[in-house]
Amino acid sequence: MTESKNNFEKVLLVINPKSRRGLPVGHKLKKWILNNTDLKVTERHTDYAGHAHDIIRDAHVDNKTVIISVSGDGGMHECNQGVLHHIDKEPVIVPWPGGNACDVFYSLYTKRSWKRALKEGRSRRIDFIEVTIIGPENTQKYIAQQASIGLVADAANIFHKNRPLNDIKETWLVFLSYLTHKPVLVEIDGKKEKTAHLIVTNIPRVGKYLKYPQCKPDDTYFVLSDIKGGKINLGLEIIKSMTIGQKGKILKEFEFLLPEGGIMQIDGEPRHIPNNSRIEIKVLPQYIKVLDWKA
Repeated sequence: MTESKNNFEKVLLVINPKSRRGLPVGHKLKKWILNNTDLKVTERHTDYAGHAHDIIRDAHVDNKTVIISVSGDGGMHECNQGVLHHIDKEPVIVPWPGGNACDVFYSLYTKRSWKRALKEGRSRRIDFIEVTIIGPENTQKYIAQQASIGLVADAANIFHKNRPLNDIKETWLVFLSYLTHKPVLVEIDGKKEKTAHLIVTNIPRVGKYLKYPQCKPDDTYFVLSDIKGGKINLGLEIIKSMTIGQKGKILKEFEFLLPEGGIMQIDGEPRHIPNNSRIEIKVLPQYIKVLDWKA
């Protein structure tokens, strides 16, 4: 649902200087905001993993604040976790592409629609997916737009170990992930099986190229896609995902076990999951405000 017009007053611009184009893109955006709006801009740079979360957690924000993450999906993921400390104050949080993928931005906006919503002070509530990882020793909880195990998680893990990235390096690492990929053992409803790529998402674009056309980020559902089989079937299904798009089950909640643990990527950030962990997924309807992508 569209919020009533709210004249924003200030911007917290969180830039990851280590992302591909973070600093030049962030400074260009700052100049545009100052030249085209009356908003006050505070610029902060991240210095370490998790810093975006800390910056936002410690910031003074309210419902007239727009938090802008100039980074990739990982930086946006950190910012979202930081906003959890200010849910009652209802700031607006949005990405601006400055790193790899930026799937949330390209799933919702064009640069023109994003800028128009900022100038007009228009926001809209968006659903999130809550991912709870219940391990043998502790429980971790995240909010996200998408999460997966299998091929994309393997690729995210390899990306994380081989930064900085460029297009040629990224293409090679994706191919390497495909060649070395092994199915992941999962247990769903008491039945053990192996999956090549299991993803939950409520945005229609994941990993820059994969399409999930059923996804709507404000319909209170997410899409579950589960690809099984060997490398040939996986390759064919990935080609399908990149072209006509992949369809799946439309759900509000889902859970599974990882008897042998593994890698799970959450909004592009790889997480090491212990053996015998239970993963619980559920929708958080209309959870956080973003710029109105339908403005």
